[in-house]
Amino acid sequence: MAETAGALNGSLIKLYKDVAGTLKPIANLVSNDWTIDKTMIDVSSKDSAGASEFIAGRYTWTCSAEGILEYDTSVGSSATSIKDILDDCLAGTSWTVVIGTGTSGDMKLSGSAYISNVSGANPDNDKATFTCDIQGSGALTVGTFP
Repeated sequence: MAETAGALNGSLIKLYKDVAGTLKPIANLVSNDWTIDKTMIDVSSKDSAGASEFIAGRYTWTCSAEGILEYDTSVGSSATSIKDILDDCLAGTSWTVVIGTGTSGDMKLSGSAYISNVSGANPDNDKATFTCDIQGSGALTVGTFP
């Protein structure tokens, strides 16, 4: 199948936990993002004619998610609940993270990662929400959904 054409609606792109080949999206996801940071190594010298020169070094990658808080039992087993996220954060459990639409032929990002931060917000007369930060460990792979 061909990839999704044109500009993408952000609502289509989800953050998944790969559990033995089954993609479980983070439940009640409102927003998610990803970042790749490449370290630049300064190799400037007296021969650089007054300009800075760099070579590329290592990279790190992270992603984050924001969702509406819902208890584990109402989410069901097909999604990754806040309880799953908290349990995995506290236990230091490695995730295989997948980011993308899930549509055959579309680009996907995937790699091994750990949950580095989880926080909740519980405002008066408003919905309870959570955010989590995920730190990549090792290579981030750019591929396509089957």
